[in-house]
Formats: sequence, C-alpha cells, structure tokens
Amino acid sequence: MSTYRHIQSWLFLGLFMLFSTAFADGEKSIQAKINKVVRTAESYLGTPHVWGGMSKKGIDCSALMKVSFAAGGIELPRNSRAQATVGRAVRRRDLKRGDLIFFKINGAKISHTGLVTRRIGNDVEFIHTSSSRGVMKSRLNEEYWTKRYSNGRRVWKGRERRQNRPP
Repeated sequence: MSTYRHIQSWLFLGLFMLFSTAFADGEKSIQAKINKVVRTAESYLGTPHVWGGMSKKGIDCSALMKVSFAAGGIELPRNSRAQATVGRAVRRRDLKRGDLIFFKINGAKISHTGLVTRRIGNDVEFIHTSSSRGVMKSRLNEEYWTKRYSNGRRVWKGRERRQNRPP
C-alpha cells in the first residue's frame, strides 16, 4: 500500500471514530436529560390533582409535563392541547421512555397528557395526574386509556433510529 493510501485510511478511520464518539456522547446526554425528566415527574407521585396547580401542593397533567420537561431543559406550553403540537409524531408501537402521550377524555379534543416512563413488552407505563387519585402511574393497555388514547409525541432530537417496520 502506498504511503498516501495508508495516510488516507488512517485519516478516514480517525474521522469515523471522532464522529461516532460525538454521536454516542449526544445520545448519552439525551438519555441523561430524559432520566432527569422522568425522575422529576416521579418526584410528584401522590401529589393531589389541582386544576391549574403547578406545585407539589397540587398539580394538573399539563403542568406536570411542563415542570418535568423544564428540568430537562425543554420548555413546553402550559396546556395539553398546545403540548400535543410540540416535537414529532410517534406511532404507539414506537413509544419510548421520555415521550409524551395524549388522550381525548371528554369528546374530540385532547384534554389529558402523560409521560412514558418505560416500555413493558407491548405495553407502556406512563405517569400522569388523575383527577381523583393525583399523580400516579398507569398502563396504556388498560381499557380506559386504550379507548381514549389519541397520539404520542417525541420532543427529543437525535432519538430517531430507523426501524425495519412497515408504516
């Protein structure tokens, strides 16, 4: 191999390692932020539901998302309908920890939101605020939530990975 080709090969390998490391560091940074958002939401478990509330004395679903995502450096609108326009649409089967999910509780408009905390097989666990039980975790496959599920959104950049699934 000529010296020129040898240098070119090493240069290519060096650049590849540099960019792949930067990508991996970016993914780790995103995961750290997602973990912080989820931990913040979980710190509110048991907090009573208060319409318009934004503290540990009482909070509603959209405020829980707003406060939690702020801990990860993402500013969300105050109400669930506006939050449902942030980020990218995510199919239900592709939901991941850190994604927002939305529900139509009373009619045709989005009126409730939650945060995916983990994926359990084909099910999703999420944290949200129940009007009767306060901040709690539920499962998306529960009949009540399945019937009212509207859509999911991903606000995190760089979390998209191509999957060999049909649309």
